[in-house]
Amino acid sequence: MKDFKLDPNKIFPSYGGKGSRKHSGPKTKGFGYQILGFGSGAPGKNQIPFGYLIVAGGGMGGQNYGGGGGGGGMREFSIPQGQQAVETGTYTITVGAGGSGTRSPGPGGPESGRGVNGGASSVFTGSAFAVESSGGGGGGNQGVPDLNGAGVPGGAGGGSGPGGYISSNPRGNGNAGGYSPPEGAQGGQSPSSLDAPAYGAAGGGGGGAQGSAGSHSNSGGPGGGGTPTTFISPSAQTFSGGGGGGFGNVPSGSGGSGGSGGGAGGNANASANTGGGGGGGGPVQGNGNRQGGSGRVHLRCPTALVPLVTVSPEGSITASQDGSAIITFTSSGTLTIA
Repeated sequence: MKDFKLDPNKIFPSYGGKGSRKHSGPKTKGFGYQILGFGSGAPGKNQIPFGYLIVAGGGMGGQNYGGGGGGGGMREFSIPQGQQAVETGTYTITVGAGGSGTRSPGPGGPESGRGVNGGASSVFTGSAFAVESSGGGGGGNQGVPDLNGAGVPGGAGGGSGPGGYISSNPRGNGNAGGYSPPEGAQGGQSPSSLDAPAYGAAGGGGGGAQGSAGSHSNSGGPGGGGTPTTFISPSAQTFSGGGGGGFGNVPSGSGGSGGSGGGAGGNANASANTGGGGGGGGPVQGNGNRQGGSGRVHLRCPTALVPLVTVSPEGSITASQDGSAIITFTSSGTLTIA
């Protein structure tokens, strides 16, 4: 049990994080809302209402004239509802890894050069209470059909490589889970051109905005902006920014800027626990795929019920400014309700 001091008689005010991924329920009592099911189940079966903020891992940038990786899918359930009153038991919390490595079948094959998708994040895996968000899509490669210039679908979609000589490469679509509201936007799409290598690659999509096309001045497109939230604290924080696109074969080019919320600039790795997409690479700045940022999971519950909760191995429980409790996972672990 984590050391957590609290006033068991404290009744705290309603709190609802704000952001485009917010899900809300009917206002009633306690926690700003009715604590549904607590004490009403079978003997020994406690129930705790949780709000969730789930950020998946960001996608990896493409390799050569590479599109930016898409931001990890972001979903927010700010206000507990009846189906989110979780019963006694031990549950898995999964924090998605940032996209990295090599897409199968590897160098020289049809997936060569495309970025790898980030890992999904989820809460209460394997139970009736499970909720998931999708990993960000990998960035596309250069504009040659058999090397897959298309961005990869994901929580937010990967940006495409620069347009082919006849047609443009498709962007990666966002909201891979088909959720409402959507967990992320589509990647950018660079146009076709008879001088395709002079185009920079497109930026990856972010949680809140799509990526942008690269320019004919050999600059990569910016990644889409992430999604701001006040779920963790009253001061808004932003996650799931898209990675910037890489650029082509002349030193005068420049990589696209990363989207707000952890998106990496062209040819750069995204930071851990941001859900940001990795930046696309290119012949001048280096052909290595750039990693997406890992995700994170936050849960909010009534302070008075914290003595029933244990987290392991590295989760933390802290008091929020509004009097409720915030449970944070920056790596995968378990949550036990006594």
